[in-house]
Amino acid sequence: MRIGIDLGGTKIEAIALADSAAGDGAILLRHRVPTPAADYTAILDAVAELVAFTEKHTGQTGTVGIATPGAIAPSTGLLKNSNSTVLNGKPLDRDLEAKLGRPIRMENDANCLALSEAGDPLARACLDLYEDRLARSLAAIVNVLDPDAIVLGGGLSNVTRLYSALPALLQLYTFSADVGTPVLRAKHGDSSGVRGAAWLWPEERQ
Repeated sequence: MRIGIDLGGTKIEAIALADSAAGDGAILLRHRVPTPAADYTAILDAVAELVAFTEKHTGQTGTVGIATPGAIAPSTGLLKNSNSTVLNGKPLDRDLEAKLGRPIRMENDANCLALSEAGDPLARACLDLYEDRLARSLAAIVNVLDPDAIVLGGGLSNVTRLYSALPALLQLYTFSADVGTPVLRAKHGDSSGVRGAAWLWPEERQ
């Protein structure tokens, strides 16, 4: 079976799905517990206890996937940009693997949402439509301004398929036959807005 853990700021939820190549496995169990406040070790323990609870009550062992706010920084291997701030700066994936005694897979919760909605035709059609409309809008900017790069921010910028889909779609709607404008994710993710607000005051006023 497949065990999913949603590591949220107020609750940690586990789900057990019957293994299915089609990705539509039946729900075997769902269970949630409150997230321990501001206690990293207690959060690790809570996840381990949820996995143990799930396997005990289903009588099966399973793979473990973790949805978490924020993302693992490739340069450091540490979690960043989590609204559960106690997780930031921690090797969350490695610590959970050590706690569970097995490999895990971890991804940003927005990407996990997209993955959940992906074997769903209506959800896929909605994402296709969104990408097409976004590409048309960005193409207008490219045609007029010819920017060096387009940087996406906000929650939807965490959907990784945008960065593979948009470049090809831009080709359809720009005047140039060879569009080289890169579409990039904001370096600071959905925290870029708040960082920009802090820089509104010029340096000499500090």
